Amino acid sequence: ESPASTGKLPGIETKEPAFGTSAVWIEPGQVGQAEALGYTVVEPVSVLATHLQEVVRNHADEILTPLPKPRVSVPDEAFFFKVVRSGFAHRRKAVLNSLRDEGFEGARVAAALKKTNLDPRRRAETFTLSDFADLTVALQ
Repeated sequence: ESPASTGKLPGIETKEPAFGTSAVWIEPGQVGQAEALGYTVVEPVSVLATHLQEVVRNHADEILTPLPKPRVSVPDEAFFFKVVRSGFAHRRKAVLNSLRDEGFEGARVAAALKKTNLDPRRRAETFTLSDFADLTVALQ
């Protein structure tokens, strides 16, 4: 409801959530009547966007918090990322072949996969972060 509105408009009376001002939910066919009575008409999507913006602003510290700890723990993060990148370097290739093609010694990779009970024929996209972490540790 606008401060300068000159009449009552049928609809669902409410409080605008972001700013706490009085408001009325109306049907689309009432827009002309609302404007003629001096109401400020706001599209529902704008109300939703404003409300969402206020929720994010007021709760950003709760919504946008960093992970409390890494999902996996590895002794050498740079080496971990090298193993992961190498695993994904070649499409449709098994991890053993992909790592070998990226400069890892094939027998060393095969031994690490065996030690971690990971099938050398699997593709990188089937590995979990934990699988890659285990493989990284075994390769070091």
